[in-house]
Amino acid sequence: MWIAVILSILFLAITTIFFTEELRNFPMYRSLSFFFLFEGFYTLADFIITEVWPKFNGMSAIHNFGCLILGIYVVMTLYRYKKGQLFSSKKAEQEKELSPNGEK
Repeated sequence: MWIAVILSILFLAITTIFFTEELRNFPMYRSLSFFFLFEGFYTLADFIITEVWPKFNGMSAIHNFGCLILGIYVVMTLYRYKKGQLFSSKKAEQEKELSPNGEK
């Protein structure tokens, strides 16, 4: 019982930490914070529903679907970040090749 409550508080604390001003420069802060927010609420809801309806098996389907959606979101965020880094490094190389008057 207490493990589920402690885990949900931990996940919600991690979400709060990700939304602080210092971590907003981290490129994946939003997608990871949504993932931990989902995990925090899911862990608490799973505990409550399992206590009320012990034979209900739908929570695992909800967890799998939520992890699928948020996992895709995290991967897309990582892809956009890496693509942006690749573009900025190519742009920096091109600017490096140019002479001060703008000619190659």
